[in-house]
Amino acid sequence: MFKLVAFEDRLERENGKPCLFALIRRQGFMMRWEVFLAAPWAAGDPDGARRSLVAELVSWLTPEERTKFGGVTVLRPCDDFVCELLDRVDGHELVHELRPTMVQDVDIQRAVIINSCGAA
Repeated sequence: MFKLVAFEDRLERENGKPCLFALIRRQGFMMRWEVFLAAPWAAGDPDGARRSLVAELVSWLTPEERTKFGGVTVLRPCDDFVCELLDRVDGHELVHELRPTMVQDVDIQRAVIINSCGAA
């Protein structure tokens, strides 16, 4: 977890604050964590941003950590999923954890929002 907080911090310094940077483990997704990113700098080329983030992230992770990694999803900052997920965050903590919930069509077993546009 701390490694991904440092990774997000570097991304923010280089590209600007994201609207959402979260780790989400879905129900039935082989118990792997996915990175969900919504950021203005990624919205113009979400596929390119996803490929770049996957490549960078894999270089940060150990082989054991990679087995727990399920990929990267890049969304628009105004995506309905992003807005609904952020509406569920109480307060504006920098790191916020959510337990099992359904957001849009995503059945979330656990989510850790590392940074969001609401965080101070």
